[in-house]
Amino acid sequence: MIIREMPPEFDLGRLSDFDVSFTPERIYRVLINEMSVEIGEEKLAAPLHKTYSFELIKQDIAKADFAVTAEVEEIIAGFATVMIEEWNNRAVLTGIFVTPEAKGKGIGRALINAAVEYAKTKSARCLF
Repeated sequence: MIIREMPPEFDLGRLSDFDVSFTPERIYRVLINEMSVEIGEEKLAAPLHKTYSFELIKQDIAKADFAVTAEVEEIIAGFATVMIEEWNNRAVLTGIFVTPEAKGKGIGRALINAAVEYAKTKSARCLF
């Protein structure tokens, strides 16, 4: 696996067939109690399928302060984008996608680690 920054002149054609969908079987809800907040896991009756348009993905990459890809055997297995919010000094992970066949192989973790390292170079107080 090769993790590398996505250069500005990156050929978006390489991502045109990338599966930018997800199908969760559970969701997490914020539960507000009188004196606390907690996250509650809820199993869905049927899996929810969500697909992002490639146009939105292109816009996200264009706006990103940092974009990184994970390649396995010269094929893009995943990518992530980060924006810096200067007003509150935080880095925001605006997108992370891993191909279905690459899931469970450490690709997402490697992309998150690259985002964390980028946030450190910007002295961001957190990665949100």
